Amino acid sequence: MYMLLDWSLRDIPGIGVILTGNVVNNIKFYSGQNIITSKIKEVCIAVENKQFNFITHSGSNYIAKFEDINIKLINCIGYMFNLLNIPK
Repeated sequence: MYMLLDWSLRDIPGIGVILTGNVVNNIKFYSGQNIITSKIKEVCIAVENKQFNFITHSGSNYIAKFEDINIKLINCIGYMFNLLNIPK
């Protein structure tokens, strides 16, 4: 599993909802590199750990802690959660 810091969700027309953020623990990228994932396929919420586990269409698994969300993009998060059927 990879971790995303300063993460956000984006809806890309014709693709779907993707993650963007600074990745950690992925040997394909240097630590802290800003990436864009493939389309999100599945979301699990680990309330006890205060994090989301996002699985992408390509099969990658990302941990995104609640506290690490990009606060500048927080206004659109409700809309993105709705697209992914995530309860508020």
